[in-house]
Amino acid sequence: MPLFLANIFDWLLSNRGLEQLEHRFGEVRGNWLFAPRTQPQPEVGDRILLNPSTMDTVVTPAQAATKASQVVAWVLFPDQVLGWDFARHQFLNVRRDIAVDALRVSSDLYANSQFTRCLLRQAKVHDDAPIIPLGVDLSGIDQASSEAHRGRDDFVHVYWGHMWRTQKDPETAVEILQAVAKACPRVRMTIGREHSWGPPEHSPQEFQTRLLRAISDLRKFAPTRVHVRQTYQDSADYWRFMGSVDISFSCAREETFGLAMMEHAAAGVACVVPDNMCYPEIHSGATLVPGDRKSTVDAIVALVNSPKLRARTQADCLKNAQRYSVDRTIVKICDAFALNKG
Repeated sequence: MPLFLANIFDWLLSNRGLEQLEHRFGEVRGNWLFAPRTQPQPEVGDRILLNPSTMDTVVTPAQAATKASQVVAWVLFPDQVLGWDFARHQFLNVRRDIAVDALRVSSDLYANSQFTRCLLRQAKVHDDAPIIPLGVDLSGIDQASSEAHRGRDDFVHVYWGHMWRTQKDPETAVEILQAVAKACPRVRMTIGREHSWGPPEHSPQEFQTRLLRAISDLRKFAPTRVHVRQTYQDSADYWRFMGSVDISFSCAREETFGLAMMEHAAAGVACVVPDNMCYPEIHSGATLVPGDRKSTVDAIVALVNSPKLRARTQADCLKNAQRYSVDRTIVKICDAFALNKG
């Protein structure tokens, strides 16, 4: 019986995860898979894995209930169903109705992390939501290790690789890279996902203008040491690149799982992340910092200047990432649909 992924992007499950779902369900369709969300959407299937969302072109809980014999609701972006205060790292509890509606039509309401489960409890949506954690394709670890060329020159490679959206705070990321460049002459820096703008509410024009100006200034300051990475040809190209990275960091103001940083950790990169939101739970192997600009810079500089500390943090991040395989995610999804029983 086909599975319909409602409001779930393909990159959340990786190619390996989708292949495993196809093996278990026979066919996988979805309204946000491999195509712009404005294109005509495929027919909704009889089994639906539903991510409750307030974004456009969504399948609503009510639509899911009328079209499917079995619905499993999985909260992947709690900010979309609860609202989120960037400054205080708190939910706003302004959109909880969609989560409540999802719970009504689903066998249960699943969370993607302990962090999300706590938010749902605080919002009085669900006292103890079971967890289906996200995961990464750990087969990339071996490729990143075999392709790794860290330490082949005297430079330490520092990477920031996130979407160019206000929630990820790329402007602060560029400021951090500039401070690191001043403190550490033997550092190479890469800014990832060039021009990966979000919708206007996440990447307004004035924000785009400021960010491009800041990146231009950084390139002028260290012209031979700054690179802006565009897209990757395929997963092999991505893991090959990650094999060159020594240190990665996040200064996100909103994060409910941190899948990009988990991929970096899986490649054996030393990660620096804020000590708030989901990070202490999901990224326990990383260097946790208060999240302000100075503490992040200090942590990166310490990793640059100490090969032993860097190697230890890389090992800790890799060990932690190995707990988050997309294989486990698929098993838990099948459990939720009772495919693994009997």
